Amino acid sequence: MGSPKHESLRIIANRSIIPTFNRGTMAEEKPAEKKAEKKEGAKTRQASALKRDLQAEKKRLINRSHRATVQTAVRSLRDSVSKKEPAETTKQKLDAIYSLMDKGVKRGVYKANKAARTKSRLASSLAKQ
Repeated sequence: MGSPKHESLRIIANRSIIPTFNRGTMAEEKPAEKKAEKKEGAKTRQASALKRDLQAEKKRLINRSHRATVQTAVRSLRDSVSKKEPAETTKQKLDAIYSLMDKGVKRGVYKANKAARTKSRLASSLAKQ
């Protein structure tokens, strides 16, 4: 994985990230020549790149979950429309989708135009019912 500080990293199902550190030796025990080598060599930014990679993975999982929730709600609304369920039920489902899409835009899961386009198409399909 690169940096000796981060020997391994695990992502658990509940989206928490647990770093496992290799503590190494104490400062007094480190040989002097290692410090000299480090100053001569180029700076590495591996730890922050690794952190950014973990953040991106965590965000990807959260976004994926949100998109799946929206897709399930849209599928449920389309089923309701095709089964000719009462207007009250479909209106409640449409309102829930509006809310989910707006939250997705606010969090950056969807772009504003995609949310508007999706909501418009769903509303028009409901009006045709």
